[in-house]
Amino acid sequence: MLIVVIAWAYVVMMMALTEESFIAGLMDVLFYLLAPLALVLYLQRSKMRRQRAEHLARQAQSAPPSPQDAATAAPPAQTEEKN
Repeated sequence: MLIVVIAWAYVVMMMALTEESFIAGLMDVLFYLLAPLALVLYLQRSKMRRQRAEHLARQAQSAPPSPQDAATAAPPAQTEEKN
């Protein structure tokens, strides 16, 4: 997959260099390289993010509370009695 990204980046950079103005070249890079690449990477990593969230949820459910958790927990609230 990386070779495809590198090749596409090369093509887009060559397109940007042949544009008449700097702004047109910059827009080529933005719309033909950065936006599609960001979308593809986001979609590819969605499965990994979901699996990581499920893994962390399973760990949280199966892990027994540690002594440190009990020590750092807030003490129970004490109520004051009014006379």
